[in-house]
Amino acid sequence: MTPVQSPPAPAQLQQQQQLFNSITARLTQLAKDPPDLPVYLRAHAECVTTAFRPVGFAYDMISGPAFHRVLQGNVESLGLKEAPEQDNAFQRARRLAADQRKPVVLPPHSQHGTPSQIGIPVAESPAPDESPVFNRTPFEQLFVPIPQGNASAGVLHIWFQPGNPNASHARLMLLRQLCNEIELYLKTRRARDASQEVTRISTYARLLEELTGDIDVDSVCWKLVNYAREAVACDRVCLFTVAHYDRVHDIGADMFDLSYDFKLQACSGLKRPHPKSEQAGVLQRVAQKLAEMSLAKSAAESDNGPAPLAEAPTAAAAPAGAAPVPERPPGPAAPARQAGPIKPKLTLMMRDPSKIDARPVEVNDYFEVMPMNWATVIPLFDRDQRVCGILLFEGTKLEEQIAALLKPMLDLAASAGKALGTALYCNQHRSMRIARRLVATRQAYVNTPTKRKWLRFGLPALLFVAVLACPIPYSVKGGASVLPVTQTTLPALVSSRLLEVPVREGESVTQGQVLARFDTRDIQLQLVQAEQEYERSLVESDAAMNAGNEAQMQIARLNADKAAAMAEKLRLDLSRAVVRAPFDGIVLGAQTLSTRVGEVLRLGEPALHVVDPRTWQVKAVLKERDLIFLEKRLKTHGPVPAALRLAANPAHKYQLQLVNRSQLAYGLDTSTGDYQFTVVVPLNAKLDDAAFLKSGFTGRMTFESGVRPVAYVLFKDFVDFLTVRFF
Repeated sequence: MTPVQSPPAPAQLQQQQQLFNSITARLTQLAKDPPDLPVYLRAHAECVTTAFRPVGFAYDMISGPAFHRVLQGNVESLGLKEAPEQDNAFQRARRLAADQRKPVVLPPHSQHGTPSQIGIPVAESPAPDESPVFNRTPFEQLFVPIPQGNASAGVLHIWFQPGNPNASHARLMLLRQLCNEIELYLKTRRARDASQEVTRISTYARLLEELTGDIDVDSVCWKLVNYAREAVACDRVCLFTVAHYDRVHDIGADMFDLSYDFKLQACSGLKRPHPKSEQAGVLQRVAQKLAEMSLAKSAAESDNGPAPLAEAPTAAAAPAGAAPVPERPPGPAAPARQAGPIKPKLTLMMRDPSKIDARPVEVNDYFEVMPMNWATVIPLFDRDQRVCGILLFEGTKLEEQIAALLKPMLDLAASAGKALGTALYCNQHRSMRIARRLVATRQAYVNTPTKRKWLRFGLPALLFVAVLACPIPYSVKGGASVLPVTQTTLPALVSSRLLEVPVREGESVTQGQVLARFDTRDIQLQLVQAEQEYERSLVESDAAMNAGNEAQMQIARLNADKAAAMAEKLRLDLSRAVVRAPFDGIVLGAQTLSTRVGEVLRLGEPALHVVDPRTWQVKAVLKERDLIFLEKRLKTHGPVPAALRLAANPAHKYQLQLVNRSQLAYGLDTSTGDYQFTVVVPLNAKLDDAAFLKSGFTGRMTFESGVRPVAYVLFKDFVDFLTVRFF
């Protein structure tokens, strides 16, 4: 807190006084017909911001032991969300200003070098963070109390950019005088304690929050009557609503004349009459009559100007510029509807025997039956400015401030009327009633603790089981490879040196075409030797026969047969030295064989492969149980459709079919040494596909096996594993 500065110059005081006079003139004019506290404070804030241009402000009114913020502007500039300790310091400064009824001034953070405590030197003053009241913002903070008698009604918290100390002092003096104007407003409102007004505002705000979205008529009505009775502190508050509101709304009829029936919907107080009792009928008639007279008086005053409150049975007011509505005589005739929004003024009707002849019959019947000394009504208007309900206030004691307590209740005419009209429409309209019944049924049979638990745990489990039971296509899958139906391996039938390979890998060959040649010189030499041995043996045989040597002749003939057999074998080897294509097809392995030209190949070593590309087959390797499953399905359902997708062309699907049990096989694969269960299916490919296919292409074959539940498809392997392992 800063010490009081020296007073400003007289010229500056005169200028400030002129500004103060213009502001007080506006506030005094506004206080003659005092509005609600938020409206007045908004006008007060406009005067303050126009005159002083603050960075921000906040009006905090005392409500019980705490403060209630009624109005604020640019509070975000303080950055209190990121600095809660600074917010606590401002709360302490606000409380200090209200308790001492003196302004509290906190210099900006950049000026903390100046004395921050009254009577304490700078060297001995505590650090700003250690002070119970400190300011770490770059703005000058002012906490000006709002007086009310011997206490404070609230505090004006306002902050400025740092400036001249003399100008700041003059500004503080003017702000104190402007805050004193709020005390005049509170006196005009006859508010003994500003906390009552703040409490009423907060209670009214809570009521509006509770009414928002509430379409239950009973709930809306009970909230309205309870709030009205607590706010006015009267003996009883009754609420009457329009009967058959849906019919009136559908035909577009005018409800301003109140020629429609009203019924007692809710009553708050010690005495609650039955809706069908005689007292309820008296209350309904007097409330409807008072509302009609109030609206007629309001229309008349809006045409002739405002009139002072008289001792007449009713009095009301309408906004300026509204069309005149004369008092409606008895009968069905309806007056003209007002063009603008309607806000009737209060009408106090008191028990006065001298006014019996001047009052309507309904009013006299009311005072004869009811033990009340005063009554008044507030019509409630829906969004179409039609009366949808009537609030009837009753009391036995007429206190002086009853008028001041009833006047704020006029706000209910529009705000509560709209909520009541919406609830009536939703409750009485046919389509909305059906919707409400559906919602009520859902609340009764679905939104229960047991049902919620079932929906939370049981329904997901049921849906999970239902999903597992849904049938989906089931198929047996396995790795597949493409093989030609006709293929042969050409081995080396002679052990000789390879001379040439006149074909290339993948070349198309015809039957009898030379594929490879071997060196035959050694074979030819051996053939000559064998032929010479054969001739010599024949000569020896003839000589032995001429000599009569039978034994020598037989030996010579055996040697001749042996030489002839050897020559025949060598001639066969000469023919085998040339490898020819056994049929039309494609040669494979020629590239590998051509690299071995000049080498001696072992007898029986594979040299070349020839395949026929016109016919193909697919060999699929399956699991043992899948092979058994296909065998059973083939027996019970006939041919099993299948599909093949190759890795070389996954976008294309080849349609196949398993038709015979002979296509199922199992045995040892000599190339891998594994025991395999295979299915061989012919592949009927088109001419283009046949040219594309190559031996050894791999892919995946799928056998369509009908439909099975999701659980069977997902967990079959796992169940089979557990069955084999543990059962």
